[in-house]
Amino acid sequence: MARKALMLVVVVLSVPVLIGIVIGLGLGSSETGWRTVGAQIVAIVAGALLVGVIAGWFFFRSWRPVRNLIAAAGRLADGDYTTRVPVARSASLRPVTNSFNVMAAQLETAQQQRRRLLADVGHELRTPLTVIRGEIEAMLDGLGIEGAWRTAPLLAEAG
Repeated sequence: MARKALMLVVVVLSVPVLIGIVIGLGLGSSETGWRTVGAQIVAIVAGALLVGVIAGWFFFRSWRPVRNLIAAAGRLADGDYTTRVPVARSASLRPVTNSFNVMAAQLETAQQQRRRLLADVGHELRTPLTVIRGEIEAMLDGLGIEGAWRTAPLLAEAG
């Protein structure tokens, strides 16, 4: 995609060069005129290439924060909630990168809370089940007296 953009910049800058070449060729009628036109053509092409390289460099430099943001969004979508983006120097991108970092931090916090909740719920569910299992195993082993008074607490534990 970046190469396509660079090619577009070169094509756009080449159009005036081609027009200058056509006009220059029409003006040259003698051998001296052709040499002058040739030097003009070389100067125009060199200038256009220089402008194209400089424009391409600025273009790619200005899009670096956007490419970083796109890459970070992909990592975030894959579940890497520790992803952060360096705050952009550009005034137009700074709020976007700040918002992205805040969003990533909130998602990371939500993920940590979700894990803690699942661990707590799992513990709270295992405790009564362990008690019920122990009581039932004791009954099966013949320990304790069986009867309604013994099964009533089990029923209460089960909820």
